[in-house]
Amino acid sequence: MVPRLDLSRPLGMHPSVAAWIVWLGTFCVVIVLVLTRLVHSISYDIYSAAGERWIARAPLYETGEVEGFQYFPQAAMFFALFTNFGWSLGGVLWRALGWGLLATGTLRLSASMAPERRTETFLVATCLSVGPAIGALGNGQANLLLAALALHIGADVIEQRWWRASLLVVFGVMIKPHMAVLMLLLWALYRPMTWRVPIVVLPMAFAPWFLAEHGYVATQYSDWLAKLSVGARPELLFEDLRGLLATIGWVMPHGAAMAARLAAALGTLIACAVTCKRIREPYATAFVVAFAAVYLMVFNPRTQSTTYAIPGAIVAILAAAYFIEGRRRAFLMMLAFQIAWTLNYNYLPPIRLWLKPLAAIACAVFLLTQVLKPVRKWAPLRDTESA
Repeated sequence: MVPRLDLSRPLGMHPSVAAWIVWLGTFCVVIVLVLTRLVHSISYDIYSAAGERWIARAPLYETGEVEGFQYFPQAAMFFALFTNFGWSLGGVLWRALGWGLLATGTLRLSASMAPERRTETFLVATCLSVGPAIGALGNGQANLLLAALALHIGADVIEQRWWRASLLVVFGVMIKPHMAVLMLLLWALYRPMTWRVPIVVLPMAFAPWFLAEHGYVATQYSDWLAKLSVGARPELLFEDLRGLLATIGWVMPHGAAMAARLAAALGTLIACAVTCKRIREPYATAFVVAFAAVYLMVFNPRTQSTTYAIPGAIVAILAAAYFIEGRRRAFLMMLAFQIAWTLNYNYLPPIRLWLKPLAAIACAVFLLTQVLKPVRKWAPLRDTESA
């Protein structure tokens, strides 16, 4: 058992107050570094430029290049809201949106996972969330918003707020297609979302035509498809399965990577279906969100170091729940994943390409072993009456 620490009044404060100090303090420090140009803002610069092009009705995509804006036209529409405030204020507001949603999402899921000790769980999850997320906060990546939305979507599913969960997951896909992994899993596994998600997709898909002329929107969708085909087969190696295998001497062909991606997608769906049958809520949904996140890290062809903010957010909450329950080994395992996803290869070059995807694979295996444990060994995370 983990020695029970007194988290009821850390440093003489209420746990929630301490947690919010961590969130606000980290945000203020990073924003100062961004505004003084000590931290690069490459991702937000790309989003802001896309917003400017949308306002000017200029082409959104450089279809012959791998880099540059790669998301749906709806994302450019959304980024235009922040572009209107200028680089400095717009960048602060964009980061504040993602960071605030991540904090409140952590609070909501912490309350679901450990209702009797929600404030302590929130504090522990906060301390574990900041590391993997701070890089995405600094460069203004949309991955921060996706990590936050995944937590809110998970909380909405647990609370059976099906329409809001459907709206948020489709909105996430419009901001960045990465969210499609979670959307498809929820669509397949949760019957109330099976028909709600398509209903929400339709108006979201046609939203650009409400604000721009048909020819311009149609061209942007066509260019997006061309950009997607280029980005799906990058020449450079990233921190995914291909990058991991390249460190041991084999650069996986793109065709083989696609086959592995499809096979793993089926395996992830089966694992999540088994999870929903073997584990009670709220843990079942939290595990589904985690499975979706680690699948995305391993098999997305352009997984960057800061993308690991996405699994870091949900794993932090699971780790906090394990800590509160006194499950030492499980907590330490989750903590190891968080540390791996926090380390920056700019300061530790030898870990580049292999450490973070390896930790994601290990996380998926660990989650699966937890799901398949005998009921009696799994009692703290199952219905104790059935155990």
